[in-house]
Amino acid sequence: MTEPNNKPNNKPNSKPSKLDQLLADEQQFPEEISPRRDLWPGIEQAISQRLTQPSRGLSINQRIALASAASILCAVLLMSFIKPLAPGPEQPLDGINALVNTYEQEKQQLLVNYRGQPPLADNWQQQLQQLEQAASSLRGALEQEPDNAVLIRMLANIYQQQLDLINKVHSPKWQQI
Repeated sequence: MTEPNNKPNNKPNSKPSKLDQLLADEQQFPEEISPRRDLWPGIEQAISQRLTQPSRGLSINQRIALASAASILCAVLLMSFIKPLAPGPEQPLDGINALVNTYEQEKQQLLVNYRGQPPLADNWQQQLQQLEQAASSLRGALEQEPDNAVLIRMLANIYQQQLDLINKVHSPKWQQI
């Protein structure tokens, strides 16, 4: 009975295996690949720009969003705490209309500020339209129940989401070096 030969074929005239060929090819390449140009000036410039900027202050877009949120919050708080001088159904609707007008002005200001800037997402206008439909539905419900604080907060939240959407779609979170 003969045993099978499990030893590799070590004949001197045998072809090199694919692995041997790949290892030989790999030996021909340099260990490091140097960049085509010096990258340090760009890195130094990015670092120096970060050092010369104010210490992590809010960007202009964040300031606009914060101001928008604050003004909407003020309008909602005024509507919630100020009692009508003369009772009547038109008083609460006036406060809601003031909220709508404030929001529309802020929205138009943002759209004017970002005019000419390419958006980061293609479907942002569809999302904005959906939010506008939700706001329209809430305004209709508020016509039926003008003193409903939950509906007022929901409307203010929808408006803030619209402003945030406009800001986020036009201002990237990262910067290229």
